[in-house]
Amino acid sequence: MHVKPNRPTPDPERGGYLADEGRVVEPTPYWLRRVADQDVREVPVAAPPPDPALPITPSEEPAVAGSSVSDSRSTRTSTKGQ
Repeated sequence: MHVKPNRPTPDPERGGYLADEGRVVEPTPYWLRRVADQDVREVPVAAPPPDPALPITPSEEPAVAGSSVSDSRSTRTSTKGQ
């Protein structure tokens, strides 16, 4: 869980106080109590940015406006035997 302080809140694992930007912590009884007492607030964990070294899968490719991709093999009709 990612917590950010609402007021100066001790950070027993790192010493000192929880930084303004907060940090990801284990949901221990200490941090759950801090949330319940509104000393800190739980915020969504930001998803890490995509790795630019990884290839883009077809479902992730951006759509191009006005383009339509079709399989020409499926639209051909057979003229054999006519």
